[in-house]
Parts: sequence; structure tokens; C-alpha cells
Amino acid sequence: SPTRDAEAEIVALAGATDMSVAAATLGPLGPTVIRLEESARPQHVSLQVGTVMSLVNTAIGRIFAAGMSDDVLAGLLADEPVRLAGRATQVDDAFRARLATIRADGLDFAFDAPVPGIGTIAAPVFDHTGSIRLVIAIIGSSRGFPRGPDSALAHALRAATRRLSWRFGWIDG
Repeated sequence: SPTRDAEAEIVALAGATDMSVAAATLGPLGPTVIRLEESARPQHVSLQVGTVMSLVNTAIGRIFAAGMSDDVLAGLLADEPVRLAGRATQVDDAFRARLATIRADGLDFAFDAPVPGIGTIAAPVFDHTGSIRLVIAIIGSSRGFPRGPDSALAHALRAATRRLSWRFGWIDG
């Protein structure tokens, strides 16, 4: 299973970064957390296994959204208000531009939103078809959280998600 295959990478990332690491898959209600390795540092995050994340207002959700066709995304956005930090929304030009940046960078960030004081960086894990199978996110205090696609944290996350993608049969083309 993807969760079992990702377990070693999740635990290693949490240990190396001293931050929490979550894995999410796209479930029937949207991006759903299926694994959470908690940091030893106390964090005020209302995240747990089973939490369904917003496609618009969370880094995990936006990674999934960046990999969807417009029609699939529009259909899923109809249920956005039931998700963590979700509210009714339409796909506008600003959101499309954000998704294009995510596709180009291969990751996304969230700082102090939806949870004040919390920073997140998320990246996709692809399967053999090039579809997003999982999203892995590193979560910690936004104070001092490394920012930018060239940070050491971004490189560590990308390396882990590339190893997992390769394990799932993805060939970077």
C-alpha cells in the first residue's frame, strides 16, 4: 500500500527535520490525511488522521488541485465547505496562477493560514501514470520555518517524494 511504502520516508523526514510530517491521499471527500508522524516539539495543530483538507486554503490541498483537470477540480470544489479551512469558492485567475506556480516548483507552502503560527511545505508523490498518489507535508512552527523552493527543507522534501514516486513507478519526464 502507498502508506506502508511511504512509512520509512515519513519517519525519516520527521526525524531529520524535527517537525511533524503528514501524508494525504485523495479520498471521496477530498485530500485526506492518512498518516501523521508527530514532532517531539509541541505544536497547536488540529490535524489528525482522517482530516479532510481544503483544496484551496491548504498546501496539501493545493498540491492535489495542481494535478487535477479543470473539470475534476470544479466538481470537487462544490464540496469545499465540508473540508478543513474550506469555504465556497470558484476557480479564478489568481488560483490558476498559484496552481501553475505549484506545478513549476513541485511544491507549495502555507504560513499562518489556515492555522496561525504554523508553517507547511507540501509536495506530490506520483504513481506510474504520472497521477498524484500521495502528498507529503512537513509541518512546524511558522517562526523560523525555512521558506522558498530552494531551502534545505524543500530539497529534503523533494528528495523524499522523488524516491517514493520512483518506488511507485513514476519516471520523471
